Amino acid sequence: MSIFLEATANLPINPMIWGICIGVNLAFLCTFIIRGVNGTIVRLLLSHVGEENAVALKDLNLKGLKLKLAKHLLRDKSTLRNIIYCVGGSILQIPIITEQVEGEKPIEPSFKLDFENTLFYIDESKVEKARVTYGKPSPWYLAILFMVLSLGISYVATLVAPYIMSWFNF
Repeated sequence: MSIFLEATANLPINPMIWGICIGVNLAFLCTFIIRGVNGTIVRLLLSHVGEENAVALKDLNLKGLKLKLAKHLLRDKSTLRNIIYCVGGSILQIPIITEQVEGEKPIEPSFKLDFENTLFYIDESKVEKARVTYGKPSPWYLAILFMVLSLGISYVATLVAPYIMSWFNF
């Protein structure tokens, strides 16, 4: 019986509506930014079609945060690697040399990814998909327009929700 009594408590709807609004806006903003960075990388590589025209990231003039994001987005088995390939099939690895102390068990060598010397390209079969998906950048005003519209819809929902809930005796 206490379960039913607890379930009849009135919960304010406004925090739920604004929480959904904030979550949707954050998800859209993250998607917009990642898609923009993906597009930057793909558009730079569209002139390097085929394995014979492969190029390293350092030759694409990516710097700072875009270079770090490119390294993250181009790791093996990532989504962007369905369009962008690298020579040899996977990113080159450089062994990390660690000093071994005498009398201790030998340390297994570890590796780091060598993005500076790995050559990337777009395969001929994926050029059309790359052009359609990332061919031109998304205009920034679409992000602002989406956020303003979602804020407006959320505001209207907070005004209308109490009336709609009263119809169903909530």
